[in-house]
Amino acid sequence: MMSPVFIETKTGDWIDDPSRLSRFRFRGIKYNDPIQFAHWCSEKVDVDFSGDLDHPLKFRRIYLVRFAGPESCEYTDLGLCLHNVSIFTQVEAKRGLNFQVFEDLFHLIRFELIHDGYRLSFGEYRNYSASIQKPIKTCRTSTRSWINPTDISN
Repeated sequence: MMSPVFIETKTGDWIDDPSRLSRFRFRGIKYNDPIQFAHWCSEKVDVDFSGDLDHPLKFRRIYLVRFAGPESCEYTDLGLCLHNVSIFTQVEAKRGLNFQVFEDLFHLIRFELIHDGYRLSFGEYRNYSASIQKPIKTCRTSTRSWINPTDISN
């Protein structure tokens, strides 16, 4: 599950107060049909590389190849929460990248839901995991990437 950490409004203001995040709703969206709501969210979700890596020197480039989901969405006391979002990346790394450091990707990647001039950014993850596998072909493709600005071999 992912919960929001901030909202950027149409006017460029930022909302990061938990009580305001929990009350925020997109206007004109029907939330009563869970399947349609999840479909609407999946069309609006995007990925951004605006977080911070704990071990940035271990990575050269990270390409977002595909992503899928969310499978479901709901409003909780935390605000809009997304469930079961998958990302598939291609990573160019330096030596010493172990699986624990590989999971550091979750600190870099931020999911965003953008609609009607509002950008809802998700950065609180619960029950996440990383694995090494081939992308599922039914996922949406992406051309987003992160290139380490400190890597002189770029």
